[in-house]
Amino acid sequence: MSGKDRIRFEERISAYFDALVAEVAEAVILGCKEIGMLVNQVDTDVKLFDTTAIHAEKAVEYAIGDITS
Repeated sequence: MSGKDRIRFEERISAYFDALVAEVAEAVILGCKEIGMLVNQVDTDVKLFDTTAIHAEKAVEYAIGDITS
């Protein structure tokens, strides 16, 4: 994705997230690994949950013994 395309995407997705929050949402779940690579928490005031990052963090914690379930 070119720099201009990325900026346009970030602006559009941020506006979409803002509209969701204005209507009903309290946060947005990034349930696709590609979206998490394009959108970060710094791009929006809306709370984001990146499922790829969450799963990776928990897998590492489990692997090193920091969690039991």
